[in-house]
Amino acid sequence: MTGFQPVRKYVFGTIPFYEDQIELIFEYIFKDLKAKNPTIALAYPDTASGNISRDTCRKLTKIYNVKNYVETIISVGAGDFTSQILRLKTHNPDYVIIQLHPRRRQNLAPHVFKALEANATFPETVGVMRINDGLDKVLVHQW
Repeated sequence: MTGFQPVRKYVFGTIPFYEDQIELIFEYIFKDLKAKNPTIALAYPDTASGNISRDTCRKLTKIYNVKNYVETIISVGAGDFTSQILRLKTHNPDYVIIQLHPRRRQNLAPHVFKALEANATFPETVGVMRINDGLDKVLVHQW
């Protein structure tokens, strides 16, 4: 059962491209949250989609004049990535953008805004879907 009634042979979900998702996250940080001189961190997988997110973040840190930016690569096959998370924690980020499935999240200190099942209401989704699991100011960009 697809959840769509009447059932159709082809149902395609739509989401923004990775670049657009990252751009919306940056726009949310700077225009909606009005962050001043934030430290932004990115944790991304060593995949083509992860590289797209990384390149977009690098471009946007220049556009938004982000002085404190750190990134770490999460190996797709890694069972544990504690060392990468500890490295991010040493930079005391205000916002962490994580491009991972939720089950792969690790305990970080910084709100979780997640872009799960992003669609036409993606900006609202980023702003209102909060996960109360001890993380604060973490933006989860999932793939």
